[in-house]
Amino acid sequence: MAAYEVLLEITGAWIQSAGTAIAAIGETMVAGEEAGYVTGERLVVIGNGIEATGNSLQAIALSSNVTRTFSSLGSWLQAAGNTTNAVAGIVILYGDEKAGLKLDILGDSVQSAGAAFEANFVDGSLPLAGAIITGEYLVSLGAALEAIGAYYILKGKKKHGDAIQAFGSYLQFAGVTTVAGALTKGVICRDGYITEGDLYVYPCSYI
Repeated sequence: MAAYEVLLEITGAWIQSAGTAIAAIGETMVAGEEAGYVTGERLVVIGNGIEATGNSLQAIALSSNVTRTFSSLGSWLQAAGNTTNAVAGIVILYGDEKAGLKLDILGDSVQSAGAAFEANFVDGSLPLAGAIITGEYLVSLGAALEAIGAYYILKGKKKHGDAIQAFGSYLQFAGVTTVAGALTKGVICRDGYITEGDLYVYPCSYI
């Protein structure tokens, strides 16, 4: 991968991390006092939109490397899932909770599958590959829990569903931040020059 592609992947990961943080705060507000429900739901929509942007940047960066095509596909699936979640939040805000929750379950399920896909196809030669795999599985588990939480809400068990969704959102934040941190730490700096053949090498000035 060229230096700018590595930077794009890392930038996308940190943008996704910021999105999961915003979404987690929103889910916490939704699960709390009723007065904070609308603001919380709006934060969830914004957070999911930011996550989708981060996923897309990562997918674009990964698509440039033929050996990481499946990882790129996983990122695109996560982007699609997060986009669906954002649309679901908007639908809920406009008053159609049932339709919004069904979309939310779909989006979380697609995102969970995408993260699991990425975890299974992480290049073992990458620096800190183990941490990246762990992070992706946490994202997958968190998204799956959010889907379960939405299902509970759909079935009238709002209190339990909100709590599950909030917990799942924090798991996602932990997972994405683990991945972003591992990618960043995996960067190798050698005398300020790019070394051909090394995947994570780029000029020190970019750090």
